[in-house]
Amino acid sequence: MKSKEIEQLPVNRELLNLISPQHVSLKPQRAEIGDYLSKFQYIIGYPSSVNLGWLMSLKDIQNTSVSLVITPIDDIQSYIEGISKGITTDKNTYNTTQDEALKNAAEFKIKSAQKIIDDIQRDNIPYINLSFLLKTNGENEQNFNDNVRTVKNKVAAMGLKLRVPSYLTEKAFRQSAPFDSYYKDITQISNKNMSLKALFCGLPFSGSSFIDEQGYYIGTDEDGRMIALSLFYKGGDRTNSNVVITGASGSGKSYLAKKLMLNEWLNRNKAGGIRSRVRISTAL
Repeated sequence: MKSKEIEQLPVNRELLNLISPQHVSLKPQRAEIGDYLSKFQYIIGYPSSVNLGWLMSLKDIQNTSVSLVITPIDDIQSYIEGISKGITTDKNTYNTTQDEALKNAAEFKIKSAQKIIDDIQRDNIPYINLSFLLKTNGENEQNFNDNVRTVKNKVAAMGLKLRVPSYLTEKAFRQSAPFDSYYKDITQISNKNMSLKALFCGLPFSGSSFIDEQGYYIGTDEDGRMIALSLFYKGGDRTNSNVVITGASGSGKSYLAKKLMLNEWLNRNKAGGIRSRVRISTAL
């Protein structure tokens, strides 16, 4: 098979001048890129358990781009051995401490670690290193601060925690750009071990944020994604099973109320149980 040299195209200076920012100033906490202020943050904390579509909110943050880097775990056997040693340490803590908070924390770590081992050895679920980097822009100081605050609140509502990669602003800028690759300096401080199952369940194409595991089909949202609702699910900001249906005259309020009651009846929640546990109010 004959080898062929790769033809290199000449540098298009006009295009470079067109897309290059007028200036770039990189600081520990933020960057000035052309006419925009930017802040880079990576995710360091994740919730202990996640639901279907749990990452969807990340894609909907205005003025913010998200860079996702997935790398394999180099030595899975060493990874399992490290988890096993951690289980031994946590068991010693659980059996010796008199502090109830430490005891509960140790018990939770033991269960989480054992689940990881079972996923890998029993169910053959791959585990990977996952790194998220967020870049938030603002047109001026006020707009920049407002956008950063929005990101902070939205990410906190997802059960995630952020941190600024101080003194790594240049590499964070390069990694967040579509024209560059990822950098180990960034991924090493932001990597989180996670199963591919948890990652795929969280990606935007997995489904709507209103898909409950035990839910039944209600309809679709404005993007055409399915909505499956369980009235008795509790979690996040859903602390009760009350439902309020609002809409213009003839929009289908009564139809939806009947659909909810029919599905609850099919799930063996009889009419008396529905009245005592769920109140459905229709309004204009």
